[in-house]
Amino acid sequence: MKAKNDAKGIAPNVATVTFNNDPGKGTQKTNTVENYFPLTPSKKVEQNGKDVNGRNDGPKGSATAPLNAGSEVQYLVTQKWHTKGVDIASDHYKQFNIQDPVEARLTYKEGSARVIDMSTGKDITSEGTLTYDSNSRTLKWEASADFLSKNLLDGREIQLIFTAKTPLQSEKNIDNQAVAAVENVSNKTNVVTIGVDPNLPQVIVPRTGSTHLVTILVVSLVLLVLATLSYVVLKFN
Repeated sequence: MKAKNDAKGIAPNVATVTFNNDPGKGTQKTNTVENYFPLTPSKKVEQNGKDVNGRNDGPKGSATAPLNAGSEVQYLVTQKWHTKGVDIASDHYKQFNIQDPVEARLTYKEGSARVIDMSTGKDITSEGTLTYDSNSRTLKWEASADFLSKNLLDGREIQLIFTAKTPLQSEKNIDNQAVAAVENVSNKTNVVTIGVDPNLPQVIVPRTGSTHLVTILVVSLVLLVLATLSYVVLKFN
């Protein structure tokens, strides 16, 4: 039985068996298997604690304007656990991980990643194995069997957070999507998108009064030259 990834709940799966294709000879039900529906993980991208998803290619000063090139952003991947008796029959997971392939134009900030149990606010990074594969550019946290066996399925949320540096040059459509796996069933997050532009100083040319200013400067320079010449003439006469 295959369930939609965005569904929630427990689906009892019971089969029946007939003998020699003759229902008249009796049927027998099999045992009941509980099928749980995977919960969809979510992803955010923030800068200084503010959501910047969609800051990509809009006009400067707008809500969709690119971020400053070379600035840092934080990615947050959140997976909600099931709740026993509500949307799953099990007491514990036997396998759980979160992984995030870092986009090629971003630079992962080494040592910035951590995993938080949102129900307590506790850093649980050490309760599993955190790795970064520089070849595949994938950050991954795999929960330990000991951690899973000691924590009931109570609807808590587990969050992977890490920092990445944006490119120095102008880039747009920097997409990022993570994956969470529960009992070896993978589920993708939503896609978040940012863009960056170099934060160059803006040269402002006055639209009014510029001719008047130039005139004053020229007159002042001429008067200075004339005064200097007069001084020289008087000195040698």
